[in-house]
Amino acid sequence: LIESIPTQFGELNSLTYLDLRHNSLKGTLPIELTQLENLEGLFLEENVLTGSISNEIRNLINLNLLRMGRNKLTGTIPTEIGLLTGLSMV
Repeated sequence: LIESIPTQFGELNSLTYLDLRHNSLKGTLPIELTQLENLEGLFLEENVLTGSISNEIRNLINLNLLRMGRNKLTGTIPTEIGLLTGLSMV
């Protein structure tokens, strides 16, 4: 059982979907996740994640689906999220 999102997930270059919903994960969002250029869906809702969303999210150029609600994230949504033209669900 893990308590936080492993930074090693950033090494999974072929990963297209990452679903970690409902896991009581704690800690911040690893910057390494923004290296997953093939990622199409990122589902992190209903955890206890803290911190802010990095402006490096712009690197997720294939992201279509993003769900991060019901966490304890702070700060504003980075304007760089607007660069993700394929994003259809936030």
